[in-house]
Amino acid sequence: MKSFGDAGLLCVCLLFHAHFLFAEDRDASKFFVINSPSTESAGVDSILAFDSQGNSNVFFGVTNDLVGLRDIACGPLHKPQLIVVSDNSFPQNISELLDFNASGELVKTTPFGTPGADLSLAFDRHGNSYPSTK
Repeated sequence: MKSFGDAGLLCVCLLFHAHFLFAEDRDASKFFVINSPSTESAGVDSILAFDSQGNSNVFFGVTNDLVGLRDIACGPLHKPQLIVVSDNSFPQNISELLDFNASGELVKTTPFGTPGADLSLAFDRHGNSYPSTK
């Protein structure tokens, strides 16, 4: 686990049969989870949101047909709040950053990196995002 300063961002990555990636917005007591099946044939990706009581809802669903979601980061609770997700798939020739608002609406897509390369995301306490490639 790694904490990123006053932004209250906590990211944990667990690798099981599928990739699950967590980001926590402590100020809003909300956790975001990427459900990314280990292969495209296992299904498309989705993003779930959980509150501190364990209640969940679909933040961005499988109906959007995304494959390759890899990392998620929550900006500090400024208005409007920003949630950034990396989407990277070599077979589909995709490498981009997806910006969501707090309501789960995709507000911007930005090409970034090389398809198949690892993308990492973080925010500082001022709300600046820092994507990087490995």
